[in-house]
Amino acid sequence: MSLQAQATEAIKTGKARSFNVERSRRQIVKAEFKQLGKMFKGLKIKNLQERHIQRLVDRWKSQNISIGSMKNRMSAIRCVANGAKIELPKENSAFGIDDRKIDYNSDKSWTPSNELLTSLPKDKQLHVGLMYHFGMRFEEAAKFQVKENDLRGVQDVNAIISRIEKKGKTCPPVPTGDKIFIDYGPKNGRDRFTPVLTNEQRNLLDEIKKFCKETGRDSLMPRAEKYITWKNHAEYTYKSVGMTKEGVGTCHGLRHHHFQERYEKITGWKAPCTMTKQERIDFKKSITKEMKETDRYARQTISYEAGHGRIHVSANYLGSW
Repeated sequence: MSLQAQATEAIKTGKARSFNVERSRRQIVKAEFKQLGKMFKGLKIKNLQERHIQRLVDRWKSQNISIGSMKNRMSAIRCVANGAKIELPKENSAFGIDDRKIDYNSDKSWTPSNELLTSLPKDKQLHVGLMYHFGMRFEEAAKFQVKENDLRGVQDVNAIISRIEKKGKTCPPVPTGDKIFIDYGPKNGRDRFTPVLTNEQRNLLDEIKKFCKETGRDSLMPRAEKYITWKNHAEYTYKSVGMTKEGVGTCHGLRHHHFQERYEKITGWKAPCTMTKQERIDFKKSITKEMKETDRYARQTISYEAGHGRIHVSANYLGSW
């Protein structure tokens, strides 16, 4: 059995938190252990050692692979090691992979112009709208089924709760009033309810309902089309109108805008990443104990609405004091 096949077998005992994470790990394992098999002829999983992994890491560095990507690859490799009961150092620093230096106060948010939106096909316009007005991720917005998960005025969510429990999950907190439910395509399988708080959000949902009814779709994607096909076409379309890191901004930047706006509505002041350095310094001097509690509450709320489980992740969208 090849090293690649042995690794694929060993990873079966590793537990991922969602189908997408599991799929990504398997893809990494196949590619990296295929490469290891070429580097070390006849290597067996049971004989895997630190020096073998170090050779892989050195190769990644020579290819200028980002620190984030190297960490993701190490996570997949550790799943194989755990399944094969092999001990590897728990810290990536042991392999010379340093922590990422993140500038949390770099504002990545942006607002799409009417000119940009009208240059897009209707389904892409609505897709951008869901990311901008609800902070959905790319995949969540593409797969969102408005007829099924728009809960306007619905207080009885037993059907949703039953659906969650059938997956073997615990129902997340249910907000009162107008809300939607996101359970198609969330990262790490984090289903969640999101409140509908503005007329713009409500109008967008109604527009998507109309679009789906007219086109016979359940979501923004045609029923017979695979997600990867729709995704590739969307990414090509967005790139063609300048929606890139070097251009007007990325799809993820739309998500940043939503949560910065959400933070300001909850707290009454701007997110730190939207301030200048001097404004942050001056504002920090005036922060009271009550304001710190409000800041924490806002970050907890946004962390949940963004589909994350840790409050500190909110700094990626809001910045840090």
